Amino acid sequence: SSQSHTYLDPPAGVTEPADAARGSVLFQERGCLACHSHNGVLKDGGDDYSFMDVETFRDPDEILQGPDLSNLAVKFDSPNGRRWLYSWIREPTRYHARTVMPNLFLEKITHRDAMGNVTGVTDPAADIVQYLLSTGDGGWVPAKGTISEMDGQQQEDFDSLALEHLEGAYYVAQASEYLERGIPELLAGELKGAEVELLVSQQDYNEKKPLSLHQKLMYVGRRSIAKYGCYGCHDIPGFEEAKPIGTTLADWGRKETSKLAYEHILEYLGLGHHGGDHGHAGDDHHDHAGPNLAGLAGVRQNNFDEEMPEFFEQQLQSHNRIGFLYQKLREPRSYDFEKTHEKGYNERLRMPRFPFSTGERQQVMTFILGLVSDPPRAKYIYQPDRRSAALQQGERVLEKYNCRGCHLLTPEKWDVAFTASELDEENDAASFPPLATAPSFPFVEQQYSSSAMTSAMELDHREQMHATLVGMPALNDNARPRVYNRVFDEDVLPDEQDLDLADLTQVPFQLWEPALVGGHVYQSGSVVPTFSPALVTRRQPADGGVLARYLLTHVTRREKDINTNAKGTESWAWVPPPLVGEGLKVQTGWLHDFLLDPYTIRPAVVLRMPRFNMSSAEATSLVNYFAARDNVDYPYTYNQERDEELLAAREIRYMARLEDPAARAGEALEGVRLHDAMKIVTSSDFCVKCHIVGDFEPQGADRGKAPDLSRVFERLRPGYLRRWIAKPSGVLPYTNMPVNVPYKPEEMEFLGGVSQELYHGTSVEQIDALVDLLMNYDKYAQRRASIRPLVEAAAAAKQNESASPLDPPAESDESDEETGTEE
Repeated sequence: SSQSHTYLDPPAGVTEPADAARGSVLFQERGCLACHSHNGVLKDGGDDYSFMDVETFRDPDEILQGPDLSNLAVKFDSPNGRRWLYSWIREPTRYHARTVMPNLFLEKITHRDAMGNVTGVTDPAADIVQYLLSTGDGGWVPAKGTISEMDGQQQEDFDSLALEHLEGAYYVAQASEYLERGIPELLAGELKGAEVELLVSQQDYNEKKPLSLHQKLMYVGRRSIAKYGCYGCHDIPGFEEAKPIGTTLADWGRKETSKLAYEHILEYLGLGHHGGDHGHAGDDHHDHAGPNLAGLAGVRQNNFDEEMPEFFEQQLQSHNRIGFLYQKLREPRSYDFEKTHEKGYNERLRMPRFPFSTGERQQVMTFILGLVSDPPRAKYIYQPDRRSAALQQGERVLEKYNCRGCHLLTPEKWDVAFTASELDEENDAASFPPLATAPSFPFVEQQYSSSAMTSAMELDHREQMHATLVGMPALNDNARPRVYNRVFDEDVLPDEQDLDLADLTQVPFQLWEPALVGGHVYQSGSVVPTFSPALVTRRQPADGGVLARYLLTHVTRREKDINTNAKGTESWAWVPPPLVGEGLKVQTGWLHDFLLDPYTIRPAVVLRMPRFNMSSAEATSLVNYFAARDNVDYPYTYNQERDEELLAAREIRYMARLEDPAARAGEALEGVRLHDAMKIVTSSDFCVKCHIVGDFEPQGADRGKAPDLSRVFERLRPGYLRRWIAKPSGVLPYTNMPVNVPYKPEEMEFLGGVSQELYHGTSVEQIDALVDLLMNYDKYAQRRASIRPLVEAAAAAKQNESASPLDPPAESDESDEETGTEE
């Protein structure tokens, strides 16, 4: 019944065969480990690194989005299996239209040597397939399942099962005949269910030809799918309109206990008058046709929870629905104990046994017991406000597409308690010494009120002050947390989750948010160098960023193999970016479109944002979630920096400040102020050292390249951009971008800034001009690219084509020629 599937072919131009070593690197760096687990290794030169290391960054209670990919060889190592896996990895929606697995943009890769010469072209999808199929099968051996391998007893049991199904629709004699010869096609109009699989031609029926084994298999298979409700979770052809196999639960919370079939459950559990050890294969209570309850008892003793809690035993003995429900979720088919001799095979209980823990089982019970059919009164229904609703809806989409698997949403939060001596400026061992920082623009510094300062210095009953630090442990040059313990001066641990604070003397901590510690203000981006972990009273782990945190050290190691000057402290810029403050950062309209059609923003990142099978409504929910999370306006906000009147007024003021405005009056059409701001951008000392700008791309490796500034106007919010240019580390503490426009309050005339030959004004005015330029880059570029000469040239060419060969060419008007020359 399977539908046809067209496999993808490898792209043209690939010159290198699939390679498992390359595939292991791609499997790691293209995001697979964000959703999947794998017990294999990364083949990196002569060293192997286990992929199981990523598990140390996961929440112990996390349920992975995708399956374990450790042992795929047996399942897919065949010509069609390999082709299917290749097509699935390259384009998942080709097979499953509603899948949450994204398109990873696994396009062919062109490799070049140091001189820029092409050395080969590889297919990343083929490399990943080669790696996955080379990692073994885990010792798994498929069970014998083909008909040719059935012995006589198995074939007899199979026919008995088919007959059992047929006897549910026909008399015994008729069922036996149909099983032997099939159902004549004249009865096709009377058939509605799986019996259509047994139709044969009238001639074959009259000639008493034996029913084919294929038809029997189709019939039993269709019946089995219907019996166990496989279509409830899977898309199966022919079962699109099938009803669920379970009873309705809409009013189960008020169901009469007299309608619950407790059967012999107390005897089964050893709680009734019979007692005894019922859980062995030799128990007289188990007839040959009944379910193997001995197996159930064994599972109960070895998995999930060993014994039923006493409370639920009492509820079950009292015939309370709570006890019934707990045991139903614990061992669903245990209620068939001592009943199999009274039930036909298709009448026995079918509910599967889910691997619930005791706590999970109680959560399900709480929900089911609350189902009483009648809706609650309106005043008791939770009605979230706009912001809360956006957070809840966005959280669902966030979970569906596993955004946390790659992106860090919230850094660590450490609550600390300390004495006044920890703030002593003359104490070399103080955990919170005053930090010497360069002066920064007032609009980027966190300001605290006098009452907040006073509150931060209050002492508790232990003569201690309290503060909260939000950030991450500072990274070393190899991108691991820099920590100091009692044995060594410096000891690098595998990851920040493994930090045992009791054994450490110092953990340099990088703040991702400003902190008020006693009378000291620590701004975002600063590092508390001598922080003692003994002061930590509570440590809240980071939320999300499993793949990003795992990749930090691996990406750094690979980059150092190419560039020995690479710094692990910059590695956050090479992995999936943290989404801390995303609502404050990006425009809602841009983020919506980017989620649906992502493109490369930062060349330095080892993997680009994949394309998820996401609807516009889901993208909107995510956009609103980030905006609500950071308390910014959404869905639309007016961008004042693009207001023409405001820009014109600023242009007039700037022209008035120039020493000789008349000399530059001819530039007014394209904007003198924005043109001078562009001088800062294009100066070899500033932006273009790292940033792509339109058709310009700086030299060097991708790790050193920054986003295209020509697209900033559609992506970033103006307020964020202003703070970013003024103090990059105050916005993204891990960034390597320097302060290009320094603030020097002691220089009263211009307050620092860049050379006046580039832009005439104070450092604040220079930053404002850069913001206006980048937020209006499209307008600025349009003014510098005239369309009129192109239109006139096209018109002249058309006129020349239509002119007669005998006619002399038309002479252009002198004023037009001058206009064209000027343009």
